[in-house]
Amino acid sequence: MAGPIEDAELRAEFEGYALDIATELTPAQLKDALGVIVDRVDPDGTQQRVRDAVQRRTVRRRTLEPGVGN
Repeated sequence: MAGPIEDAELRAEFEGYALDIATELTPAQLKDALGVIVDRVDPDGTQQRVRDAVQRRTVRRRTLEPGVGN
C-alpha cells in the first residue's frame, strides 16, 4: 500500500474518499482502491516514495554450490 501522506489537507481528502468506499468493498478491494486514491490525491508524494524506493533497491549475487538450485 501507499506510504503516509504528509500534508494534513491532502490526508483529510484521502480519508474522506476512503471512508466513502470502505463499507462497499472487501478488504482486498479496499486495499487496491486506497492505493489508487493515494496516487490521485498526492501524486507528488507518490513520486517521491517511488524515488526513495528505487534508491533503497539492491542487487545481490551469490555463488551456490554445484547441484544446488536457485
